[in-house]
Amino acid sequence: MQPEQQLHWIRRFYRARLARYAAARYLKRIYLANWQSWVRVRAFLVWHISLALSRRLSLLNHAARHHPVALPRSAASVAAGAVTRLQMLMYRITGQRSIWYQMRPFSALKTADASYRELVPARLYPTPMPEVLPTQYARYFPHGDCHLPVPAIGVLEIADAQVMSKSDLIFTRDVCLHHDLYRFERDFLFEEMHSMVSINARSDMLVRFKGDHLRSIPKGISLIGSTTSNYIHWLTEALPKLALIDQIDAYADLPYLIDSGLHPNILESIQLVNSRRRQLIEVGPSELLAVEKLLCVTPTAYVPFDFLPGLAADQLDINPSSAMYSPDALQRLRQLLVATLVQAPVAPRKKLYLRRSGRSRPMENSDEVEALMREQGFSIVEPETLSFSDQVRLFSDAGVIVGQGGAALGNIIFAPAACHLVVLTTWSPYTIHYYFANLAAALGQTCTLIMCEPVQSELGEHRAHMGVNVPVSTLLKAIQ
Repeated sequence: MQPEQQLHWIRRFYRARLARYAAARYLKRIYLANWQSWVRVRAFLVWHISLALSRRLSLLNHAARHHPVALPRSAASVAAGAVTRLQMLMYRITGQRSIWYQMRPFSALKTADASYRELVPARLYPTPMPEVLPTQYARYFPHGDCHLPVPAIGVLEIADAQVMSKSDLIFTRDVCLHHDLYRFERDFLFEEMHSMVSINARSDMLVRFKGDHLRSIPKGISLIGSTTSNYIHWLTEALPKLALIDQIDAYADLPYLIDSGLHPNILESIQLVNSRRRQLIEVGPSELLAVEKLLCVTPTAYVPFDFLPGLAADQLDINPSSAMYSPDALQRLRQLLVATLVQAPVAPRKKLYLRRSGRSRPMENSDEVEALMREQGFSIVEPETLSFSDQVRLFSDAGVIVGQGGAALGNIIFAPAACHLVVLTTWSPYTIHYYFANLAAALGQTCTLIMCEPVQSELGEHRAHMGVNVPVSTLLKAIQ
């Protein structure tokens, strides 16, 4: 979830004043339903009208260049003016300024451009499946170990690129570059949800709506991303890139590009890993940064941000490969930070229970659960109240960690391989339950998922916001 201060003021007002009322939650559902319809209408207008007109204009221009007898150049000029006026009218109707791009994966760029440097080779790694309690939910999970493919991690050098705040996409003239792990027929990108872009997967085309303010720099390494404001996404998807590339001498003079407004703990983590004290260049909201020489590290992890609205559960094909982490990148990050912040490694001994202080995903029987935790010798902590360095130190010798699914569980990256993770969650066929299980497996840890009774949250009925009623006897069995 985004930090409260980064939300639009309307969303902040809703959470603070209205979310507690059933009528307001009902009106919000109506609004969101209509908003999704508006997105689809806009996409229809953009793709099926403007794209069709643009293609016909291209045919006219091609005919004018190569067949002047069949089609006078003046005709192409008249057609160009007509199409341009129609496009401008459509953009006024939709309230958007749009720029078109052909979509291309990073792999296409690697085959066409020799400026690629591999940092971590591709490999299969065995991933033990989590223990699932109560046992009736275990039937939804494979048994034993799965051997999951982890793609190679490398550095791409891209000339004359543009990056946009809060986006993983990279733009070059009329091409939009993206990593190869997206499944556009299933995944709902952060950029789409926030009306930054619209994607037509069938045509491999993208239209960009945001990025009005343009400035230029000569070179930089991109750490910009759609989920960099979320602590666990930062720990798994951005900070490992920094840990891998920071020690390479060839890139020592390049600054890091980051999103503006990052949480102080995230900024602290950058300073700890940024051993050469490189310059940090912030990219602000709706800003587009042109970079003559851009270095981009391919993904160290990928979990879909969300799924396209309207997809049935069987269309999502959620399986162990739905949450990909690079064990090499994560363990490199852990070794670097623990060596920097922890004086001497000790045997795992701490028993930590992570209390949630936010209003999302409330725990109905929290008093009962915390009483059990104290009885079993657990320390009750709120990681978000600690500095980043203190969180690394706290988790560095944890033997057992219990907590609800959430960003704080990303701190298991700093826990030793002997650690056991117990995740309190709710069952849903739309939820990627491998998120934390695969993360623990990549770190050599064990994981137990406890499926709790779902509880309605003030923030709505979205599966990510459901609260829990923890089966205490099942929890006791898991920690013993």
